[in-house]
Amino acid sequence: MGIEIPEALQWAAKYVVGAGDWPEGDETAMRRMADAYNTAATTLDDLGDDAQLQVNQLLSALDGQSADAIEAFWKKLGNNDGALSALTGLLTD
Repeated sequence: MGIEIPEALQWAAKYVVGAGDWPEGDETAMRRMADAYNTAATTLDDLGDDAQLQVNQLLSALDGQSADAIEAFWKKLGNNDGALSALTGLLTD
């Protein structure tokens, strides 16, 4: 449920906004969306931590070109500067 400006005060809201009408929106829905984004970010962060453990175990069992390729891929995807971290940052900004 958004903030409702009473009909009698609509004219005053135009002066507060500066021009045009008071913006319409649903603050409660926006808060629910923010909660969902934060939950998604936390889940991605947890998955990234779990995946890091698995990649570390995998790399300890491999060597050569396969290990190098997996390590390079993981640096792009899961490293602190990787895509998962970037996505988590976008969800929490």
